[in-house]
Amino acid sequence: MNIYKLLAGIIVLGICLGARTANANDFRSLLAAEKQLLHRISQMEIDHGAYSTRLYTPLKELGELLDKTSRHEEAIEVFRRMQHLVHRHYGVHDQKQIESVDLMINSYAKLGDFNSIDKQQHFRYHVAKKAFDNPHPDLTTARIKIADWYRNTGRFTQALAWYEESLESASDMGPYAQIRVLRSEALTQFLSGKCCASEALLEALEIVSAHPESGMEMSRSLEDLIDMLTLERKRIETDMARYDGPPQYLGFASSRDVLKLMTLKSSPELGGELYVDFGEREPGAPAVATVGYPIAMCGTTLNRLTRSTVPDSLSIELTVTDTGKPQNIEITGDVPIKLKRYLRESLQRSLFRSATDENGSTVSGTLKFTQSFQTHNEGVSSRDEVSTWSHMLVAQTCQIQGLQRI
Repeated sequence: MNIYKLLAGIIVLGICLGARTANANDFRSLLAAEKQLLHRISQMEIDHGAYSTRLYTPLKELGELLDKTSRHEEAIEVFRRMQHLVHRHYGVHDQKQIESVDLMINSYAKLGDFNSIDKQQHFRYHVAKKAFDNPHPDLTTARIKIADWYRNTGRFTQALAWYEESLESASDMGPYAQIRVLRSEALTQFLSGKCCASEALLEALEIVSAHPESGMEMSRSLEDLIDMLTLERKRIETDMARYDGPPQYLGFASSRDVLKLMTLKSSPELGGELYVDFGEREPGAPAVATVGYPIAMCGTTLNRLTRSTVPDSLSIELTVTDTGKPQNIEITGDVPIKLKRYLRESLQRSLFRSATDENGSTVSGTLKFTQSFQTHNEGVSSRDEVSTWSHMLVAQTCQIQGLQRI
């Protein structure tokens, strides 16, 4: 599996899209800005020396400009020089270098250099651990960041351990930090197929209820809990009922659903944690893109189903019963029959939140939406609604070797 390449692909996609909108004037402006920065840095070196702390800010501006123009290797060298300035003046474990490390991580991701990303992520935490006493908000933040990295690269057991350690000190940072960690734990448990993601969301809901100033809406937190209980196929208590709510597509409950949909037989290699590829793939092999919204699928799957031009969109209408079952599925659009069949089977394997009436009782309801087929690699974080978490589940599952065939 190559989830690292998926993450880099997400960022690179954004760069490519942004580059299309840039015109020649923008490019000339960037070149002019680079020339001015180089002159400014050169003059500072003459006036104050090559190791002056005054160089830090213009170096940062130059590195960010180089990164913006896709010259990532050059940007990394500039960010590394920033880091060396910190080492020279403040010491090798000073927290001031965390900024330059974060900038390097971002550039390495765009290059697809995943070993370097992993190394820098751990070094970042090492610096925080040396610089800050426990408990300290910046040390807790560093733990959360490396936990996110482990989660996003499919190493769920380690990620949960980092989150658990973070939660112990997050209480000193206020309710928002606690909610952040609990929701991150829930997302990790959901992606890994482990139980009890709803328990973490319930705990987060209780904190939201006790601290309305936390920034999260009570209704949003409750809706997320209901959606997770639905994904876990657990009973929803009467006092959690929503009123006059429409049906909602929630997607797949686990990676096994995606694997079954693709007619892959289960095997020991696919059980438990997903395997993270640190470079065993062919050099330059691209990540498998995730396409489609709201129904997500592997890009290679869509290519095999269409064989030619990817369709723009089609219309889907179905009935979601009071028990959350999809019925009367109608798919309208000029697309290959194989693609329609795949989408129909996807809906049948997906989970839905049922509509509710004015009394909060679940009822049958009609769900209509437009299915698009564009690349959908924006990624998902714990801050996003639970109804979107399935997209990350599909994206990570797409990185398993051999998955992208039907």
